[in-house]
Amino acid sequence: MNNPLTQEIINGRREGLSNQDLRGCNLNNIDLAGTNLTDTDLITSFLIGANLTDANLTRASLLHASLRNTNLTRANLTGANLRRARVTGANLTGADLTGANLTEANLTDANLTGANLTGANLTGANLTDANLRDANLTGTVLTGTVLTGANLTGAIGIENAGIQLPVLPPLPPPPQVRVDATQVHKAAAKIKYPELNNFLLEKTEDPLPNNLNFPNYINDTINRIINESDEPEEIKTVQRNGLQRIMNERLNGLQYNNLSPNVKNSIFNCLNYVKLQSPIFKKTYVETFIKDCVHAYEGTNGMSCANGALERIVFSLLPACAVEDNPDCETIINLIQGKGGDIISYIRDWYRLHKNLSSSSNDVPFPSDETGRRANLRQYLLEKLPGQEALIDDTIENFSDHIGYEDDDFNVSFGGRRRKTIKRRKTMKRRKTMKRRKTMKQKRTMKRRRTNKRRTKK
Repeated sequence: MNNPLTQEIINGRREGLSNQDLRGCNLNNIDLAGTNLTDTDLITSFLIGANLTDANLTRASLLHASLRNTNLTRANLTGANLRRARVTGANLTGADLTGANLTEANLTDANLTGANLTGANLTGANLTDANLRDANLTGTVLTGTVLTGANLTGAIGIENAGIQLPVLPPLPPPPQVRVDATQVHKAAAKIKYPELNNFLLEKTEDPLPNNLNFPNYINDTINRIINESDEPEEIKTVQRNGLQRIMNERLNGLQYNNLSPNVKNSIFNCLNYVKLQSPIFKKTYVETFIKDCVHAYEGTNGMSCANGALERIVFSLLPACAVEDNPDCETIINLIQGKGGDIISYIRDWYRLHKNLSSSSNDVPFPSDETGRRANLRQYLLEKLPGQEALIDDTIENFSDHIGYEDDDFNVSFGGRRRKTIKRRKTMKRRKTMKRRKTMKQKRTMKRRRTNKRRTKK
């Protein structure tokens, strides 16, 4: 989601970030070494490849966060919540994870050399091929933890592996943050609905049927995912009740015929796509959708509005993408967050390149015939929008083929004008001006004659 703090951090802000709301922010590859992020809400945030060396993340909320290949060397993660976080390939050498919650976290290939995991909860975590050399596992809960191929040389407290130790007291709830009630709508304005729908349709190959009963489809699909999940029955009951509230109070009475085709297609395509994904993807999606809809804002009835609930059908893909290596996820994230150029912008860029290369020397080879240039455009778009062949081919056929591929086509379509066109337009403008002046002159003459006639009669 859009967060004004994100751009400030990208621009270099490093102070005053403790106890802040950075939920869902995209901070991939950013340098936050030594930054104080105590009690900061980073739920579902993206910190892939970021540098958090010596950062203070004490009690930070990193639920469902994506920390793939992140550098957390000597980071302080005491009491941090990393439940279901994706920490694959991360460097946690010397990190302090005392009392951290790493339940069901994915730490495949992570480097935890010398890390302090005293009292940490690693129930159901995946530590396949992780390096735990000299790590302190004293009092660590390792029930159901996958340690296949892990290096445990010199690890302390490994004798407790597989033993359920006393459960640590729950962490204090995260600080209450004032929520902008229009935040989800502002973020939804950035969604590239046409591109997202085309991308998801290409993956599911199942177009929106005519006369679909949207409430039934939403309710049945999410209920089916809840029933198929491996969550405890008490959690499933909470989710079913939450979904029932969303349907009864928001979505059952909505006039779906009044929605735009883009929104209607997004409802069907997103849920259809989720049905084809892994259990952890589906579980995360449903958990996020229900929780975000029911507890959107503070107060006795903090439920999202109906439009917000529909927008969260799309936004719930973000945390689901964060918990799993899915080749589609980068494209989905960019299309939902409105990042990168849209396909028409890329076509404009190509036309400008076309014009420059056509009018310059032949240092850079460029096709001279229309077929070659069309193929060149297609290749250019494939490099910008990988995996979106269907969208690219449709756009070329409906947009670029209609415009053409020659220099004059570029000029007319994107700001330039042929000399004859300019001359003709000037002539037409001059004629309209003359005609308007003549009409005005005639009206003034007629008015003057009527006035004189009345005076003569008197």
